[in-house]
Parts: sequence; structure tokens; C-alpha cells
Amino acid sequence: VNVLSLEMIDGLNNILSKFDKNKYCDGYIITSNVPKSRRGMDKLPIFSPGYDLSLMRKKDRALTKRYFFALQKLDYLQNISSKPMIAALNGATIAGGALLALRCDYRLMFDDCFISMNEVKNGIKFRDNSIFKFIKRFTGSDNRAVYVLQTGKSFYGKEAKEYGLIDKCVKNRDMKQLLSQSLNVLENEYFMAEKEAAAIARKSGREDIIKDYRDYTDEDA
Repeated sequence: VNVLSLEMIDGLNNILSKFDKNKYCDGYIITSNVPKSRRGMDKLPIFSPGYDLSLMRKKDRALTKRYFFALQKLDYLQNISSKPMIAALNGATIAGGALLALRCDYRLMFDDCFISMNEVKNGIKFRDNSIFKFIKRFTGSDNRAVYVLQTGKSFYGKEAKEYGLIDKCVKNRDMKQLLSQSLNVLENEYFMAEKEAAAIARKSGREDIIKDYRDYTDEDA
């Protein structure tokens, strides 16, 4: 169900590392091919339920360390990318899945699906205020950012847009429309700018995030 497994994260890292340097790749659309939740969740489809909690329960320190390093590398690669990323959210977008989407430049979501930072519901503690500062970039206020994180609430369609967590709603769970509108955003908004200037603008808007990361190399993986 698109859990952010180590294998999936490594795959995403390899794609971003490879294609960000490819002159024939101008941007990305990230979506899911999983049609439904295996546990129901009101029969909603799934974009990503987030972190691989089963890996963490193994209590393998070396494996857990590698997992969180890979997660941090994904965070880093998404933020330093020179190319626009669109998240086409075709289902429930939860915790780490929500962070994956929020690191994209633009998010479209089915209006009857939700996005949620529900870590507190699973007893996951935020050790510093970096997540708070990141969520505040979207909510625009301290109170709203705290509300998103403290309640672990699921924000559907219009409310998710009101909180700044998504940019556009798509009706009727129409996958063709979701992808068509995502491609339209890329082609008629992000691709209209000169590439180098747009890349510089993207980087400048994320400097406060990027400065917290050291440079990752292939040898680090």
C-alpha cells in the first residue's frame, strides 16, 4: 500500500539523483498506482500511509539508522532539485506520505480524500521544531501548524486547501483528470519560466530548509 519502505525510498532517491541531471527531464509528477486500502479506511484509495513502522519495530539499530538516513536523503534531494515536482494525490496521504507530498511544489488531491500528519496518533514524538516550522510554511500561522500536528487530524479536500496543505481539488476520483490537470500545471505554469531562473527561484525559497543538510554523495548511500 505504498508504505515508504527502504526499497521505495532508495528507488525515489535513485530517480531524483539520476533524472535531476538529465536534460530531457523537465519535471516530475508523483502519484500512486494503489487503488484501494487493504484495511478499508472508508474504502478510500491510498497515496501513501507513510513510514514503515514494521521496520522500526524490528529494533535493528543498523537497519533503522539506514532507514532514517535514506529518509533524510529523500528530503534533501526533493528540496535541492532544480526541477518542479507535482504531487497528484489520488488517495489518503498520511504522515511521511504527507511530507513527501508537501516537499513537492504543487499538490492536487481528490476532493473526498485526505492529507494528515497523524504521527501523534501512533505515539511518534517530534523531537525538535523543524517539522513545526515546515508545516507553518503551508498553514501560514503558528496556531494552524500546531493544530495540524497536535490533533493528527485528517484534512479533506476543501479544508486541506484552506489550510494550505494542497493547492487544488479534483472531483469524482477521476484519475485521468488528476493526471491531466497535474500535467497542465507543469506545462502551462512551471514550464513557462526560463529553466535556470526558475531553478534559482525554487532554491531560494527553500534555503532555510537546505541549510540544515550537508551534501549527500553516492558514497553516503
